[in-house]
Amino acid sequence: MDKQFSLEQARLMEQSRSESDAQLVEKGAFYVDRGLETPPQLVVTEEQIENAKSEMAREISRTSFGTINELGAYTDVPYAQELASGLGLKKEEYIKSGMPFWVELRYKCSDRILVDLIDQQGIKQIVELASGFTPHAINLVDKYPDIKYVEVDYGAELKQKIVESVRPDINRVEYVAGNFLNDDTQNKIESSLEPGPVALFSEGLMMYLDEEARAKLGGFIKRILAKHGGAFFFEDNTTFNPEFRQRIGPIISQLHKNLASAGKTSVHQKSWSQEVITKEFSEMGFDVVRIPEQGVSLSFDSYPYRDVTKDIATQQTEAETEGKKLTREEVESIAEDAQQTFNMWVLKLKDQNGQ
Repeated sequence: MDKQFSLEQARLMEQSRSESDAQLVEKGAFYVDRGLETPPQLVVTEEQIENAKSEMAREISRTSFGTINELGAYTDVPYAQELASGLGLKKEEYIKSGMPFWVELRYKCSDRILVDLIDQQGIKQIVELASGFTPHAINLVDKYPDIKYVEVDYGAELKQKIVESVRPDINRVEYVAGNFLNDDTQNKIESSLEPGPVALFSEGLMMYLDEEARAKLGGFIKRILAKHGGAFFFEDNTTFNPEFRQRIGPIISQLHKNLASAGKTSVHQKSWSQEVITKEFSEMGFDVVRIPEQGVSLSFDSYPYRDVTKDIATQQTEAETEGKKLTREEVESIAEDAQQTFNMWVLKLKDQNGQ
């Protein structure tokens, strides 16, 4: 971070030279991951750590801003436009993917699984991790008056204000602000749940979690499911599909660069095979079911596309600043590939088979 350190901070940093990075991390030091092009920075003082975490939270929010902006501008998802408008964002405050079909595909596939879990398995409570600003909660509690919904996100308090301005009549959504990997946040989630099965899910999250973070999340999910029953699910992504990423890598390189800059992390630029991830969750104690991300309607006629009639320099500028990187032909080709390749991950505890 660009800042001047106090004499006390400098003294503490100098003292830290006698200890390894691993020892410092065990004592509470924190790595700021700024993407593949910059080595992670180790910050050691309490003030540095809090500032680094706040900075990362603000920047990560830019990706969730981009998600709701694209859902609102280019899809038919109810209340997406209203929530996007409630943020009142300027262009520089969010990251455009340039591929809104991806956010629409995962939103609608997640929604379909939620409806199936409610209708077929009688689940009455839902926890959305890293919920961002998507309108799952508004739409589901409208459809199911007896559903309890818990949203967990850094920006949960802002989300609550916007939802209350759009739908002041909704009072069955609970908002938990914080990092779902922190013990305090997990305790708040657990205390908000009632007896009975629960559906936990996330969108656009797993691609940012490394092995350590996935293990911590898995431990939390196991604890919830062991007590309540139910399932945890999330959408597929390029991080878990090395072959798919290789096929489209050059096309989405600008998106990955933007995400690395916004999220201050390079995890999403790494890859783990489907087999490795399946084995990882199995060893945690989960049965893994895969559900194809197919059969939902996508808003191809509404998506933004690169205007090939413009000069090359203008096209490149739009690709980098406005997310208009792909032609319609390219979008339809990638979307078809994704729908044939991606499968939602649905996890249940192994001892829940047949229940």
